[in-house]
Amino acid sequence: MILNPDSAEAVGNRGAVLVRLFRPAEALPDFARAVVLKPDYADAFLNAGIARRGLGRYREALDDLDRALSIRPEDPTAAWMKALLHLALGEFREGWPLYESRAQLPHARQLQRTLPGTRWTGTEPLAGRTLLVYADQGLGDTLQLCRYIPMLEALGANVVFEVQPALTLLLRSLGMRGRLVGRGEALPEFDLHIPLLSVPLAVRAELDSIPGGVPYLRVHPAAIRWWGERLAALPGLKVGLNWCGNPEAEKVAALEARSFPLTAAAALAGVRDVSLVSLQKGAGAAQLAEVAFGSQLMQLADPHHMGAEELAAETAAIIMGLDVVITCDTALAHLAGALGARVWVVLQAVPDWRWLIGREDSPWYPTMRLFRQRVAGDWPELFERVAAALADWRDARAKGVT
Repeated sequence: MILNPDSAEAVGNRGAVLVRLFRPAEALPDFARAVVLKPDYADAFLNAGIARRGLGRYREALDDLDRALSIRPEDPTAAWMKALLHLALGEFREGWPLYESRAQLPHARQLQRTLPGTRWTGTEPLAGRTLLVYADQGLGDTLQLCRYIPMLEALGANVVFEVQPALTLLLRSLGMRGRLVGRGEALPEFDLHIPLLSVPLAVRAELDSIPGGVPYLRVHPAAIRWWGERLAALPGLKVGLNWCGNPEAEKVAALEARSFPLTAAAALAGVRDVSLVSLQKGAGAAQLAEVAFGSQLMQLADPHHMGAEELAAETAAIIMGLDVVITCDTALAHLAGALGARVWVVLQAVPDWRWLIGREDSPWYPTMRLFRQRVAGDWPELFERVAAALADWRDARAKGVT
């Protein structure tokens, strides 16, 4: 920029870097200047939309993205960002068609499939036909949207549901009539196919028609009894804590910063008559040894001596023995919600689309409560509120109020 201060690309690139550094307000003047220098600069409008989304200015962000698409109509990133905004606003009719653009994004392209037969769009009849539904995104997406499988069966389909191998044991409890297979297993013949994240579009899902009944996943009673006996020995409220999601997933812009450092949850350790149980596996578990209150968190399942499928099922059984789960936005939040467990999800200031805007409840999970950052990045303040809510709930329970 020193050599060429009137370069629209240089100005726009500086703004893009500021967005990546979580400084969207500082980036907006750069994008404004970039489009003055180059009025048809689609990337500047696109990045301005991303920046305004980061500031919670959703309608303005949609305007920016519309400008980007007017210049570059086939831009999958702009279409996908529009989808996320519409879905977050609860505008499913506008959002789901645009969400199909994910197939063209680098992070999702690897999960797309070339399959024989016909892609089901919702218009082809299902009665008497075999429909392959395959998980095409993360574990949390599968746990959230597997609720639609019984609906497809009610439409007459013989469903083959292909999922991540780690979830096959859990999803046997879905109660589907068709066949559940792990990814990589041989598939039976099928007539139609559809990725799981396209099912809401095909069934014309609306905010007020989400199948919200829970539990739709269940744990074997023997496993609940086994873990319940062990958890019963812990004093006070039994609170599960999970603080870190999949770091690979968080490379996607929409999911950045959803995890929190364990040290930010220190306020929970100060709530009396509470036993904290670590539900953290994999990335982030090492933080237990790095915080002053790490010794207060008990780890009940040993991830080093279980396969992924066993670990997911054991985690589900532990959840059923807890009074409440407190978690960041990760697959465990969806697991607890699908089990009908009490779960409190802590969210960054501008979270993923599925948590909508400004709500403390979730239409996806009736037993879920949402806590949102008031200031971007300020996890300690959020956990002060969570700790206060936990103390209030503890006192209410002591009085017989649930």
